[in-house]
Amino acid sequence: MITLTLPVPLARLMPDSVSSNGGRPRSVRLDARNWPELADEMRARYPLVAERVLTDAGTLTPGFVLVVNDQAVPTHNSSAYEVGDGDEVAVIVALAGG
Repeated sequence: MITLTLPVPLARLMPDSVSSNGGRPRSVRLDARNWPELADEMRARYPLVAERVLTDAGTLTPGFVLVVNDQAVPTHNSSAYEVGDGDEVAVIVALAGG
């Protein structure tokens, strides 16, 4: 299992039925053991989230950062998304300043 945490704007796209109290949690557990399984499960269970954060190739869309166990990882190549059973994965919005 992998724990996926989302920022509030993305968590709002999750169905109400995800939580027993009717609210939308920011973190969910997915039956995935690697990045391709995580992406597939996101598409199946949370399609509105997936269409915003995943490309057709299974990478993150520009503007998002992948954090695995508190470490940011490069998002330009999905083969670099090394996630495994028990990991905590967060998809966060990349901020740029000027």
